[in-house]
Amino acid sequence: MAPPNLKARLNRDGVIYLAREFAHLLLHLALLLAAAGTLQWINAWVMAGLNLIHQAVNTLVLLRFNQELLNIRRKLFQEGTKRFDKWFIALYLPLGVLISILCGLDAVRFGWSHLPLAFIFLGMIIYIAACALGLWAMAVNAHFEVTVLIRKEQRVCASGPYRIVRHPGYAAAIIGSISYPLILGSWWGLMAVGSLIVLFVVRTALEDRTLQKELPGYRDYAEKTRYRLIPLVW
Repeated sequence: MAPPNLKARLNRDGVIYLAREFAHLLLHLALLLAAAGTLQWINAWVMAGLNLIHQAVNTLVLLRFNQELLNIRRKLFQEGTKRFDKWFIALYLPLGVLISILCGLDAVRFGWSHLPLAFIFLGMIIYIAACALGLWAMAVNAHFEVTVLIRKEQRVCASGPYRIVRHPGYAAAIIGSISYPLILGSWWGLMAVGSLIVLFVVRTALEDRTLQKELPGYRDYAEKTRYRLIPLVW
């Protein structure tokens, strides 16, 4: 087990991390509106509102249950970060930006496609489910790092959603990425999200292999929790 350190307290690194996360929300909204060419894109404002609520709830829950995680997540790359994860970040960040731009161009500026209102509400439901799963994983795992690395003091986490799948954080990220273009109303964005899903599946496979080789107790855990991302599938 890797339970959070409940005695930990938020420090300067944690404050900087939180400030950076909230700044990302504003930059993300600005990117969507710029791509759309208008400030009156309701879907973008809805997305921003959901992101803001998600970030606020995340912060409150982690301040209560896993403050040290906020501190250690300030640095994107740390000593020991695996090379394959550096490549993942190098691909993931620009792809995320390009998908946002594509959604704005598609759904608003040029109107290449249109999603029915029902799909937008479906996206909101999926988004909430993804946020809940991701936050559950972060709350129970003291080693929910930004990138893949193995610390000397690291132990296997087998509680919470980790009893169901071995990588619930990645499962939540994949589900959340699907909800994003649905909320924004973009078919082209939804198709482009397939590239992010492929990246997360590859990252999951590489991280799982790394953990089985380097983290004591992980192989035993993998025998008990058989599935990486999707129960009964993989």
